[in-house]
Order: sequence, then structure tokens, then C-alpha cells
Amino acid sequence: MRTAKAIGKKGSGLCSRTSIILYILILVLVYIVATMSLAASSAKKRIAILEKEKLELAAAHDEDHQAHSEDHKALSVEQKKREADKVFLASQSEQLAADLEVKTKALKTAKSAQDKLKEQLDITKQKAEELKKLAKEAVEKAKADEK
Repeated sequence: MRTAKAIGKKGSGLCSRTSIILYILILVLVYIVATMSLAASSAKKRIAILEKEKLELAAAHDEDHQAHSEDHKALSVEQKKREADKVFLASQSEQLAADLEVKTKALKTAKSAQDKLKEQLDITKQKAEELKKLAKEAVEKAKADEK
């Protein structure tokens, strides 16, 4: 019996140590589970925040893309207008150059005609002077003949 009592005492002491160890292990496990639960909750919150930021960034990116697309369209329209203006100005320039060339030729022709007319006028004046002299001489000769 002694052995049974001794075993019982030993056993009861072992059981109490074992139950303390089990109790500590359970507390550690509860602490680990609570910490993991808190970490999971924190991670879920962080994931939700990151998802929100991701959606905001996507919206901002879409707005930027749309603004860039509108800017590109506006630039394209502006560039087409400039090209049309360049073509128009080039044709205007060609037209003005052609008009200038025609007017220059007309001016040269008019100047040449004016020079010829001046020459003819000078010749006519000389002939008129000669005719005056001849007429004067003829009048003087006629007067001399009458006398």
C-alpha cells in the first residue's frame, strides 16, 4: 500500500505540474491566437487601405490618361490647323510672288516705254527746233525776197 500511496502522491504531484504546464501552454496558445487574430485584423485593415489607395490611384491614372488624351487631341487639332495655315500661307506667298513678278515685268515694260517716249520726245523737240529755225530762215528769206 505504501507504494500505492507513494505512487498516488507522486502521481498527484505530477498531475499538478502537468496541469500547470498545460495551463501555461494553453495561455501561450491563447496569446498566440489572439496576437494572430489581431495581426490578421490589422492586415485586413491595411489591405482595405491599400485597396482604397489602389482604386484612388487607378481613378487618378484614368483622369490623367483622359486629360492626356484630350491634350493630345487638342494638340493634334492645333497641329492640323497650323499645317493648314502653313499651306495657306505658302499658297498666298506663291501668289504674291507671282503677282510681284507680273507687276515687276509690267513696271519694267512701262519704264522701257517711258524711256522710248522720252527719246522720241527729245527727237521731236530737236526736229521742232530745226523746223523753227528753218521756218525762221524761210520767213527771213521771204522778207528779204520781198524787199
